[in-house]
Formats: sequence, structure tokens, C-alpha cells
Amino acid sequence: MEGYFTVQYKFTGASFPQGKNILSIRTAGAGLGTCLSLPNVGYSPRSAFAVLFSAKNNDGNDSDENWNSGGNPSDGFCDGGSAVYEDLAYNYPRRLEAFWPDAKVLAVQTNGDND
Repeated sequence: MEGYFTVQYKFTGASFPQGKNILSIRTAGAGLGTCLSLPNVGYSPRSAFAVLFSAKNNDGNDSDENWNSGGNPSDGFCDGGSAVYEDLAYNYPRRLEAFWPDAKVLAVQTNGDND
């Protein structure tokens, strides 16, 4: 699953097993941008957006190998030496802007670790 992909979300409904009265602005997802996994619950973005997944070796370096060439999928390293991770620094700004069209991400700061 390494590489760039185009994603299109479509909201089909939500349920509140504990009732809507339990929701507050402190509930992740209840306010705009409060949960980056789904920044605007109930909204269907008008257009698709790109996401990136990158392969890393056990040593943390980029992998040019075919990620599904063997190995044990349960250990996270499907080619015996690399795993595929979501590139959060690339994906989160695109996801936020897709779900909140008036937003513009100007910078992303990470801790620099590959973990």
C-alpha cells in the first residue's frame, strides 16, 4: 500500500448510542477540527484529496523494495524488512483542508522521529 492515493469521503450517517446530550465541544469530533482523523463529522468534502503512505525498513530508512513480496504481515514488515506508514505530515493538512474548505495549513511541525 505504499504510494499516493486519492481519497473521497461520503458521509452516510451517524448514530449516538449514548444520546446527543452527552456531546459537548470537549468531545473529539464534535467541533470543527477537533479530531484530525475526521475533522468535520457529518460533512462530505466536495472533492477528493491525496494521501501518502511510505515504506520504511527496520532501520528507519526509506525502502525501495516491493512491500508485499513476503514476510509475516502480523509483524508489520510485509517484505521481511520494511513496513508502510501513513505520512501524517503530508496527509493531515490535506485532510483538514478537504473537510474545512476555509482552512489553509501554512506549516507542519513534527518531532523528526520516523516512529
